[in-house]
Amino acid sequence: MASANRLHGLVIDDDPGVRDAVGNFLSSCGYKASRAECRDEALSIVRLEVVHFSIVDVHVREDDGMAILDCLRLEALRMPVIFMSGGITAEILGSAAQRGAYGCVAKPLDLRELRASLTRLIGTEALG
Repeated sequence: MASANRLHGLVIDDDPGVRDAVGNFLSSCGYKASRAECRDEALSIVRLEVVHFSIVDVHVREDDGMAILDCLRLEALRMPVIFMSGGITAEILGSAAQRGAYGCVAKPLDLRELRASLTRLIGTEALG
C-alpha cells in the first residue's frame, strides 16, 4: 500500500468553504489534496494527474455528484469515493452503496466520521 503522503485525494464540492475545509483536512492527514467545484474541473484534474480517491458532494450546483463520479470512473476506472450530503436519504445511501462508496458523510461535516470513512477506504483499497 502507498504511504499517505503519496496518495492524492480529489474534493468535489461547489461550496468553497466545504471544499477548502475538506482539502485542508486531507492535507493535515498527509495526503495530497486537489479541489474542484464542478464536473469539468474534476475531469481536468483526473486527466492530468493520478488521483487515488475522491470525496464528492452529492449535489454540485445543478449537477449530480453520483453522475460526476460515473464520469470520473471513465477516466480512472477504480476511483474509490466517499460522498457528502446536506440531506442524506435512503435513496442517496442506496445510490452510494451501488457505486461502492466507503461512506456517506452528513453536512455539516463531522471530521471524525470523515476520518473513519477515509480510514476504511485507505485500509481496503490497494492504492498506489
